[in-house]
Amino acid sequence: ESRTGLALAVLGHLGSYGRPEALALLRRYVADGANWAWALDELAVREDDRALRALAAPVLARFPETPEGEAELTAAARGAYEPRPWHLWACDPGSPHAERVR
Repeated sequence: ESRTGLALAVLGHLGSYGRPEALALLRRYVADGANWAWALDELAVREDDRALRALAAPVLARFPETPEGEAELTAAARGAYEPRPWHLWACDPGSPHAERVR
């Protein structure tokens, strides 16, 4: 986790310096990468609401709609270092994901 975390942090900083391709890599990693939660935290402080809302589906797809999956989802949301994406997803009345994140 720490090895990928350093790379994800560097991508986050590059995104802060105006490198949109770094943010695109982080978004892709959130959807497909093993250390997706760290990448989501990096994006939480750098991306706009629209981009973060678009990540709800790939993140929630990681958690099956079973009691165990819902428990893991709850733990992930509560354990997030940066809660902004989770709050956006939960408070978006037009989102099909809002109820599940609440």
